[in-house]
Amino acid sequence: MVESYEEMLQKAYAGIDEPTDTGERFQVPKTRVYIEGKTTVLENFRDIIDTLNR
Repeated sequence: MVESYEEMLQKAYAGIDEPTDTGERFQVPKTRVYIEGKTTVLENFRDIIDTLNR
């Protein structure tokens, strides 16, 4: 039996977390950047990508 579009849409919405307005979900660390010659270096790049789960 094939589900209707509305049933599939309701199932998809049920699996989504409610959005947060507090900004707590993504608290990205403040970047520490310096320029070394012609290169821009992100000193805390690992902390940033770990926070974003990348």
